[in-house]
Amino acid sequence: MKASKESFISAPKLSGGTWTKAMTEYTPIFARFHKEQEELQRLKGKISDEELTKRFIAIKKPVDEFSKSVMTSDPGNPYNIVLSSAITPQMGFESWDPANLDILANVARAFEESYPGAKMTEAMAQQAAQVETMYNQHIGNVAMVGKNAPEISLPRANGSQLTLSSLRGNYVLVDFWASWCGPCRRENPNVIRLYNMYKNKGFTVYSVSLDENKDAWLGAIAADGLVWPNHVSDLSRWNSPVVQAYQIKGIPHTVLVDPKGKIINIGLRGAELEQKLNEIFSK
Repeated sequence: MKASKESFISAPKLSGGTWTKAMTEYTPIFARFHKEQEELQRLKGKISDEELTKRFIAIKKPVDEFSKSVMTSDPGNPYNIVLSSAITPQMGFESWDPANLDILANVARAFEESYPGAKMTEAMAQQAAQVETMYNQHIGNVAMVGKNAPEISLPRANGSQLTLSSLRGNYVLVDFWASWCGPCRRENPNVIRLYNMYKNKGFTVYSVSLDENKDAWLGAIAADGLVWPNHVSDLSRWNSPVVQAYQIKGIPHTVLVDPKGKIINIGLRGAELEQKLNEIFSK
Protein backbone atom coordinates (compact mmCIF):
# COMPACT_ATOMS: atom_id res chain seq x y z
CA MET A 1 0.00 0.00 0.00
CA LYS A 2 1.16 3.53 -0.76
CA ALA A 3 -0.20 6.68 0.81
CA SER A 4 0.60 10.38 0.56
CA LYS A 5 1.23 12.12 3.89
CA GLU A 6 -0.11 15.46 2.72
CA SER A 7 -3.75 16.08 3.58
CA PHE A 8 -4.26 12.42 4.50
CA ILE A 9 -7.50 13.02 6.41
CA SER A 10 -9.12 15.45 3.98
CA ALA A 11 -7.83 14.11 0.64
CA PRO A 12 -5.85 10.85 0.94
CA LYS A 13 -4.31 9.11 -2.05
CA LEU A 14 -4.04 5.40 -1.39
CA SER A 15 -3.02 2.59 -3.69
CA GLY A 16 -1.87 -0.99 -3.57
CA GLY A 17 -4.92 -2.88 -2.28
CA THR A 18 -8.40 -3.91 -3.37
CA TRP A 19 -9.94 -1.71 -0.69
CA THR A 20 -7.84 1.45 -1.17
CA LYS A 21 -10.10 3.12 -3.75
CA ALA A 22 -13.06 2.92 -1.38
CA MET A 23 -11.01 4.23 1.53
CA THR A 24 -9.57 7.07 -0.57
CA GLU A 25 -13.06 8.23 -1.49
CA TYR A 26 -14.64 7.60 1.90
CA THR A 27 -12.08 9.31 4.14
CA PRO A 28 -12.78 12.94 3.12
CA ILE A 29 -16.55 12.29 3.24
CA PHE A 30 -16.27 11.00 6.78
CA ALA A 31 -13.86 13.80 7.77
CA ARG A 32 -16.41 16.38 6.63
CA PHE A 33 -19.15 14.60 8.59
CA HIS A 34 -16.94 14.45 11.69
CA LYS A 35 -16.25 18.18 11.53
CA GLU A 36 -19.93 19.02 11.05
CA GLN A 37 -20.85 16.69 13.90
CA GLU A 38 -18.50 18.53 16.26
CA GLU A 39 -20.09 21.82 15.24
CA LEU A 40 -23.54 20.33 15.82
CA GLN A 41 -22.59 19.14 19.32
CA ARG A 42 -21.84 22.75 20.28
CA LEU A 43 -25.51 23.54 19.62
CA LYS A 44 -26.72 21.03 22.19
CA GLY A 45 -28.93 22.85 24.66
CA LYS A 46 -29.37 25.76 22.28
CA ILE A 47 -31.75 24.01 19.89
CA SER A 48 -34.35 21.28 20.47
CA ASP A 49 -33.45 17.59 20.49
CA GLU A 50 -35.74 17.12 17.49
CA GLU A 51 -33.80 19.74 15.53
CA LEU A 52 -30.49 18.18 16.59
CA THR A 53 -31.66 14.80 15.32
CA LYS A 54 -32.89 16.30 12.05
CA ARG A 55 -29.58 18.03 11.42
CA PHE A 56 -27.57 14.93 12.40
CA ILE A 57 -29.45 12.81 9.87
CA ALA A 58 -28.82 15.45 7.19
CA ILE A 59 -25.06 15.72 7.73
CA LYS A 60 -24.68 11.93 7.92
CA LYS A 61 -26.53 11.31 4.66
CA PRO A 62 -23.42 11.51 2.38
CA VAL A 63 -21.66 8.91 4.58
CA ASP A 64 -24.69 6.60 4.43
CA GLU A 65 -25.17 6.96 0.68
CA PHE A 66 -21.51 6.31 -0.14
CA SER A 67 -21.40 3.28 2.16
CA LYS A 68 -24.57 1.80 0.66
CA SER A 69 -23.26 2.36 -2.86
CA VAL A 70 -19.97 0.52 -2.29
CA MET A 71 -21.52 -2.30 -0.27
CA THR A 72 -24.16 -2.87 -2.95
CA SER A 73 -21.88 -2.68 -6.00
CA ASP A 74 -18.88 -4.48 -4.45
CA PRO A 75 -20.08 -6.61 -1.52
CA GLY A 76 -16.78 -8.51 -1.27
CA ASN A 77 -14.68 -5.37 -0.76
CA PRO A 78 -12.79 -5.82 2.55
CA TYR A 79 -13.36 -2.15 3.41
CA ASN A 80 -17.05 -2.92 3.84
CA ILE A 81 -16.22 -4.03 7.37
CA VAL A 82 -15.69 -0.28 8.05
CA LEU A 83 -18.51 1.01 5.85
CA SER A 84 -21.06 -1.33 7.43
CA SER A 85 -21.13 0.80 10.59
CA ALA A 86 -22.79 3.59 8.58
CA ILE A 87 -25.89 1.53 7.81
CA THR A 88 -26.40 -0.04 11.20
CA PRO A 89 -29.08 1.69 13.32
CA GLN A 90 -27.50 4.31 15.56
CA MET A 91 -30.68 6.14 16.56
CA GLY A 92 -33.26 3.38 16.66
CA PHE A 93 -35.22 1.79 13.82
CA GLU A 94 -37.98 4.39 13.39
CA SER A 95 -36.33 6.08 10.39
CA TRP A 96 -34.02 3.19 9.47
CA ASP A 97 -34.31 1.56 6.03
CA PRO A 98 -34.98 -2.21 6.40
CA ALA A 99 -33.42 -2.71 2.94
CA ASN A 100 -30.13 -2.39 4.82
CA LEU A 101 -30.74 -5.91 6.14
CA ASP A 102 -30.29 -7.31 2.62
CA ILE A 103 -27.17 -5.23 2.05
CA LEU A 104 -25.57 -6.50 5.27
CA ALA A 105 -26.57 -10.09 4.49
CA ASN A 106 -25.09 -9.87 0.96
CA VAL A 107 -21.81 -8.51 2.31
CA ALA A 108 -21.68 -11.28 4.93
CA ARG A 109 -22.18 -13.92 2.19
CA ALA A 110 -19.56 -12.31 -0.05
CA PHE A 111 -17.04 -12.27 2.81
CA GLU A 112 -17.74 -15.94 3.51
CA GLU A 113 -17.05 -16.78 -0.13
CA SER A 114 -13.94 -14.61 -0.50
CA TYR A 115 -12.39 -14.77 2.98
CA PRO A 116 -13.55 -17.99 4.68
CA GLY A 117 -12.30 -18.32 8.23
CA ALA A 118 -11.11 -14.71 8.49
CA LYS A 119 -11.89 -12.78 11.67
CA MET A 120 -13.54 -9.99 9.67
CA THR A 121 -15.80 -12.59 8.03
CA GLU A 122 -16.91 -13.82 11.44
CA ALA A 123 -17.40 -10.22 12.64
CA MET A 124 -19.45 -9.32 9.57
CA ALA A 125 -21.70 -12.37 9.99
CA GLN A 126 -22.27 -11.54 13.66
CA GLN A 127 -23.06 -7.92 12.84
CA ALA A 128 -25.61 -8.85 10.18
CA ALA A 129 -27.27 -11.39 12.48
CA GLN A 130 -27.36 -8.98 15.42
CA VAL A 131 -28.96 -6.17 13.40
CA GLU A 132 -31.59 -8.58 12.05
CA THR A 133 -32.40 -9.77 15.59
CA MET A 134 -32.67 -6.17 16.84
CA TYR A 135 -34.91 -5.22 13.91
CA ASN A 136 -37.24 -8.15 14.55
CA GLN A 137 -37.37 -7.07 18.21
CA HIS A 138 -38.30 -3.56 17.07
CA ILE A 139 -41.11 -4.90 14.87
CA GLY A 140 -42.43 -6.88 17.83
CA ASN A 141 -42.25 -3.80 20.04
CA VAL A 142 -44.14 -1.67 17.52
CA ALA A 143 -46.88 -4.29 17.45
CA MET A 144 -47.24 -4.07 21.26
CA VAL A 145 -47.57 -0.28 21.45
CA GLY A 146 -51.16 0.77 22.08
CA LYS A 147 -52.10 -2.59 23.58
CA ASN A 148 -52.65 -3.42 27.22
CA ALA A 149 -49.42 -4.27 29.01
CA PRO A 150 -49.35 -8.00 29.82
CA GLU A 151 -50.04 -8.51 33.49
CA ILE A 152 -47.04 -9.20 35.72
CA SER A 153 -47.45 -10.75 39.14
CA LEU A 154 -44.13 -11.52 40.79
CA PRO A 155 -42.86 -11.69 44.38
CA ARG A 156 -41.21 -8.87 46.26
CA ALA A 157 -38.19 -9.65 48.42
CA ASN A 158 -40.53 -10.50 51.33
CA GLY A 159 -42.44 -13.02 49.23
CA SER A 160 -45.66 -11.03 48.76
CA GLN A 161 -46.94 -10.64 45.22
CA LEU A 162 -46.96 -7.27 43.49
CA THR A 163 -48.92 -6.91 40.26
CA LEU A 164 -48.26 -4.36 37.57
CA SER A 165 -51.98 -3.60 37.37
CA SER A 166 -51.97 -2.48 41.02
CA LEU A 167 -50.09 0.64 39.86
CA ARG A 168 -52.87 1.76 37.50
CA GLY A 169 -53.47 5.49 37.67
CA ASN A 170 -49.75 6.19 37.27
CA TYR A 171 -47.41 6.34 34.34
CA VAL A 172 -45.21 3.31 35.01
CA LEU A 173 -41.76 2.53 33.67
CA VAL A 174 -41.48 -1.25 33.67
CA ASP A 175 -37.73 -1.70 33.92
CA PHE A 176 -36.31 -5.16 33.19
CA TRP A 177 -32.80 -5.37 34.61
CA ALA A 178 -30.39 -7.49 36.68
CA SER A 179 -27.50 -7.02 39.09
CA TRP A 180 -25.13 -8.65 36.56
CA CYS A 181 -26.17 -6.34 33.69
CA GLY A 182 -23.57 -3.57 33.33
CA PRO A 183 -25.61 -1.34 30.98
CA CYS A 184 -28.58 -1.64 33.36
CA ARG A 185 -26.52 -0.52 36.33
CA ARG A 186 -25.06 2.39 34.36
CA GLU A 187 -28.57 3.56 33.43
CA ASN A 188 -29.85 3.40 37.02
CA PRO A 189 -28.68 6.91 38.04
CA ASN A 190 -30.73 8.37 35.18
CA VAL A 191 -33.83 6.40 36.22
CA ILE A 192 -33.37 7.51 39.83
CA ARG A 193 -33.09 11.15 38.78
CA LEU A 194 -36.24 10.95 36.64
CA TYR A 195 -38.14 9.09 39.34
CA ASN A 196 -37.34 11.80 41.87
CA MET A 197 -38.30 14.46 39.34
CA TYR A 198 -41.75 13.06 38.52
CA LYS A 199 -42.74 10.77 41.44
CA ASN A 200 -45.14 13.39 42.81
CA LYS A 201 -46.74 13.92 39.42
CA GLY A 202 -48.01 10.40 38.82
CA PHE A 203 -44.90 8.50 37.73
CA THR A 204 -43.34 5.41 39.24
CA VAL A 205 -41.00 2.54 38.36
CA TYR A 206 -41.79 -1.19 38.46
CA SER A 207 -38.42 -2.97 38.47
CA VAL A 208 -38.38 -6.57 37.27
CA SER A 209 -35.07 -8.29 37.98
CA LEU A 210 -33.84 -11.21 35.89
CA ASP A 211 -31.46 -12.23 38.65
CA GLU A 212 -31.23 -15.75 40.04
CA ASN A 213 -29.41 -14.85 43.26
CA LYS A 214 -31.49 -13.02 45.84
CA ASP A 215 -28.53 -11.51 47.70
CA ALA A 216 -27.07 -10.13 44.47
CA TRP A 217 -30.46 -8.65 43.50
CA LEU A 218 -31.05 -6.95 46.85
CA GLY A 219 -27.42 -5.87 47.09
CA ALA A 220 -27.67 -4.08 43.74
CA ILE A 221 -30.88 -2.32 44.79
CA ALA A 222 -29.13 -1.01 47.91
CA ALA A 223 -25.84 -0.18 46.21
CA ASP A 224 -27.50 1.75 43.36
CA GLY A 225 -30.01 3.49 45.62
CA LEU A 226 -33.15 2.34 43.80
CA VAL A 227 -35.54 4.11 46.14
CA TRP A 228 -38.92 3.23 44.61
CA PRO A 229 -40.79 0.42 46.41
CA ASN A 230 -41.78 -1.67 43.39
CA HIS A 231 -39.10 -4.37 43.08
CA VAL A 232 -40.01 -7.90 42.00
CA SER A 233 -38.28 -11.04 40.81
CA ASP A 234 -38.97 -14.77 40.61
CA LEU A 235 -35.18 -15.33 40.47
CA SER A 236 -35.60 -17.41 37.31
CA ARG A 237 -33.35 -15.34 35.07
CA TRP A 238 -34.33 -15.93 31.39
CA ASN A 239 -36.83 -18.64 32.37
CA SER A 240 -39.16 -16.08 33.94
CA PRO A 241 -42.53 -15.97 32.11
CA VAL A 242 -42.18 -12.20 31.69
CA VAL A 243 -39.39 -12.77 29.15
CA GLN A 244 -41.77 -14.37 26.68
CA ALA A 245 -44.74 -12.17 27.58
CA TYR A 246 -42.75 -9.01 26.76
CA GLN A 247 -40.64 -10.55 23.96
CA ILE A 248 -37.41 -9.60 25.73
CA LYS A 249 -34.23 -10.40 23.79
CA GLY A 250 -31.83 -8.52 26.02
CA ILE A 251 -31.59 -6.11 28.92
CA PRO A 252 -31.87 -3.31 29.82
CA HIS A 253 -35.39 -3.32 28.42
CA THR A 254 -38.04 -0.77 29.35
CA VAL A 255 -41.77 -0.48 28.72
CA LEU A 256 -43.60 2.77 29.45
CA VAL A 257 -47.24 2.21 30.45
CA ASP A 258 -49.95 4.87 30.74
CA PRO A 259 -52.38 5.23 33.69
CA LYS A 260 -54.92 2.97 31.96
CA GLY A 261 -52.39 0.17 31.53
CA LYS A 262 -51.66 0.64 27.82
CA ILE A 263 -48.14 0.51 26.40
CA ILE A 264 -47.10 3.89 25.00
CA ASN A 265 -43.43 3.24 24.27
CA ILE A 266 -40.77 0.54 24.46
CA GLY A 267 -37.02 0.73 24.84
CA LEU A 268 -36.70 4.30 26.14
CA ARG A 269 -33.52 5.10 28.06
CA GLY A 270 -31.30 8.08 28.73
CA ALA A 271 -32.20 11.31 26.96
CA GLU A 272 -35.07 9.64 25.07
CA LEU A 273 -36.78 8.63 28.31
CA GLU A 274 -36.27 12.09 29.80
CA GLN A 275 -37.68 13.73 26.68
CA LYS A 276 -40.77 11.50 26.70
CA LEU A 277 -41.50 12.12 30.38
CA ASN A 278 -41.02 15.85 29.94
CA GLU A 279 -43.49 15.70 27.05
CA ILE A 280 -46.04 13.85 29.19
CA PHE A 281 -45.79 15.96 32.32
CA SER A 282 -45.47 19.37 30.68
CA LYS A 283 -48.96 19.14 29.22
